[in-house]
Amino acid sequence: MANAELWSGGLLVGRVKGVIESDATWHGVLERTVAAGQGAAAARVVEFIAFSEEWNERVRRGEDPDPGEFGRFADLVESTTWRVGGLGAVRRISKAPVFFAGDEVTWRYD
Repeated sequence: MANAELWSGGLLVGRVKGVIESDATWHGVLERTVAAGQGAAAARVVEFIAFSEEWNERVRRGEDPDPGEFGRFADLVESTTWRVGGLGAVRRISKAPVFFAGDEVTWRYD
């Protein structure tokens, strides 16, 4: 298993430990370095991570949440500035990573 860094623009979101790939989706455990007190961009990313974790918990519980709820984070979901470094190269992610409770994160490359 490898380790990597997750970036949103120039903001280091965190280090990803135990990275594995399965069916073109990458998985790992995020050790966050970003905090809301680091400025507006950081606060927005922290808010998005918390929302994504909570939304996915509702899915896990069978509550069938509306994917349209992510619309308020369209700036981050559709951003082309997400990237992962440390796995032999720095690569752009096709859409925002998906965050789960327990600090799990998944992503796909372009």
